[in-house]
Amino acid sequence: MAVSKNETQEQITKRVEKLLKMAGISRLPVDVEKVASQLGVDIKYQSYDGKFSGVLIRHGDRATIGVNSQHHPNRQRFTIAHEIGHYLLHQGDLMVDKTISVNYRGNDTHIDYQKEREANLFASELLMPTKLLSKDLNKYQIDLDDEDQIKELASKYQVSQQAFMIRLAH
Repeated sequence: MAVSKNETQEQITKRVEKLLKMAGISRLPVDVEKVASQLGVDIKYQSYDGKFSGVLIRHGDRATIGVNSQHHPNRQRFTIAHEIGHYLLHQGDLMVDKTISVNYRGNDTHIDYQKEREANLFASELLMPTKLLSKDLNKYQIDLDDEDQIKELASKYQVSQQAFMIRLAH
């Protein structure tokens, strides 16, 4: 049974809060490489075809996230956070063992939109945690039409302005 959007967001928020506490992270920007390391997930940067952002490969009780080294560092951070989301939320989503199952984003024949949505929500929450974002929203009294303010806050969180705006919408 699928959970509602609000329940999913609440569950993800709680899971990320526990994860940040476990990793000892309380300041911005969130160190996604440290989070991955705490989970036993390796990160490998490699040049991939332009639109390919990343991949999660499970091997035994460990996993590796492959990240496109050609992408902007903010995009790489989002990719790592997104794949950590898959790692924690979707056990068995991508496994390399005797068979290989790959879910490429944008390939309609293999995509699970619910899982991608959840991984994106997880990545947004990990990079822009609700508690820290709420403090900034109260402090700055955000004006969505103020491009300089949005740019400054996106830079503080080391995310794209687009990702920051989407997060504000949630």
